[in-house]
Amino acid sequence: MFAVGKVSDKTLATISGTYGSGDPPDVAILANVIVEFGGGPADYSIFHLSDNSAKAKRVMEGDDFDLVWTGNVLTDLDFASREDTKRWIDVGVSKASILADNTDSLTLTLGIWKADKTGLATNQSTTVDLPVSTPLGTCLIRCVFVNGVCVKTFHTSTPGPWRFPSNGKRAAGYRIMSAPVVDAILSL
Repeated sequence: MFAVGKVSDKTLATISGTYGSGDPPDVAILANVIVEFGGGPADYSIFHLSDNSAKAKRVMEGDDFDLVWTGNVLTDLDFASREDTKRWIDVGVSKASILADNTDSLTLTLGIWKADKTGLATNQSTTVDLPVSTPLGTCLIRCVFVNGVCVKTFHTSTPGPWRFPSNGKRAAGYRIMSAPVVDAILSL
């Protein structure tokens, strides 16, 4: 795995996936970057990561990071100031299934947790629009948190699986602790 940074503004040009058999030669990496962004080899710096490293795993999972530069050389990826400071949202449901009759309901309890997961972020009173996977596609639900907690009642007439939130890793700038799936069952 490799990251290529632009020397001029110290930003990310590209980051690869994992290769398993080793990265392509630097000359090939630079040739592709130059075709896409212009410039010459001296305009870029390549940082290689082991495909099996913890940092490579975090990149593949979509964690946010900053580039670390020493002069004009990209030397590392830093997750501490971006991903590691994000708070968590935990979603709980009072039951795993409901009847899709628009009458049966369940309670969703959402909590914003501190970045280090040591407890609720009780200083958080905010509104967050979370994406939810529904049988008909993705929609947003508006969650109003007071002292780090939001409680909502959920009912539907649409049968099928509902996932709160749709992305089980991160949503709306938060990391996700749990993303339960609720089955709405059609009763005939």
